[in-house]
Amino acid sequence: MAFVILGNPNSPTGHTWEVESLKKLTNFFERKNILLIIDEALNDFCNGNFSLANEAARSKNLIVIHLLTKVFCIPGALLGFCSLH
Repeated sequence: MAFVILGNPNSPTGHTWEVESLKKLTNFFERKNILLIIDEALNDFCNGNFSLANEAARSKNLIVIHLLTKVFCIPGALLGFCSLH
């Protein structure tokens, strides 16, 4: 299976995707049998809610990655979790 990794927000530009645009991408990739992985490691540093963590619970082809090390300032460790179906 092919996959696409997307940073949301993007680093270093800080560009964020709108939730509706991400949902359209998810649906498109699902029809093409492509796994979409969204890295939301920097999500907590941005204003607004654009996370697709809830959507990942309903989608067969979406994985959302979150890192705890950025939010809780844990140097030297890479701790995180992902939301998936």
